[in-house]
Amino acid sequence: MAILSVAMKARGTEGEPLPSPFKAFDINRAFFRRGQMSLVAAASGRGKSALMTHWVVNAAYPDGSGIPSFYGSFDSDRMTLGSRVAAGILKKPVSDVEELLKDDRSELWQLVSNRTPHIWWSFKRNPSIGHIEDELEAYAHVYGSFPEMVVLDNLMNIDSGVGGQGWETHDNILAWGEELAALTGAHVCFTCHVKGYVGSGDVPIPMNGMMNNLEKRPRLIFTIYRDVDMTGVMQVDCVKNSTGPAPVHIELPWYPERSMFG
Repeated sequence: MAILSVAMKARGTEGEPLPSPFKAFDINRAFFRRGQMSLVAAASGRGKSALMTHWVVNAAYPDGSGIPSFYGSFDSDRMTLGSRVAAGILKKPVSDVEELLKDDRSELWQLVSNRTPHIWWSFKRNPSIGHIEDELEAYAHVYGSFPEMVVLDNLMNIDSGVGGQGWETHDNILAWGEELAALTGAHVCFTCHVKGYVGSGDVPIPMNGMMNNLEKRPRLIFTIYRDVDMTGVMQVDCVKNSTGPAPVHIELPWYPERSMFG
């Protein structure tokens, strides 16, 4: 038991917002906060990974240093994700970047390395919770502290290790994610799929549109869709925000062929 004022003073950095590369997020107080958990939900191919890889690569403190991050890419291979990250850095079409990366002597390799030293990447397929914990402990041993941002892409690719199916399994993982955020002080963000009735990816996704009704635990939820009448724009809805306004609609200039945000 603790007096509320004492507990608040002892919270450390818990609840503090991390810097964002998206001004529209800041304007709407849609912050990824330390010690909290969020979801980014969308149909396949609608930009979940694009949004979050851009975030970890480009979010920075006022001195220009990147946010120490862990990115678990559990449903995308090294070359696919790497090419998209490189395309965003170079502002070139992904197809051009893939050609450049075929040459081991290409200067692009060094450019990508220079822009992403603050990110620890994992490409384990269907990892267990224990494997992710081991990765984060390894990170802490190497850098002396836990990352400040943890992205787990995708929730549906994580093995809870406790059995169960559907909602029960994924809720167990989110419960672990809440604890992980509290223990490490990091913001923990899961990407996840959506229900079939919004699976086209071309219509707004409500808060209850996530697969297995997972909206209760996260403090912040973004949903993403594509408006077929608006090319070059990612439609993002902040449908849940415990510390800011919701629902809020945000439009981000997005060029998927270059994996680049305007």
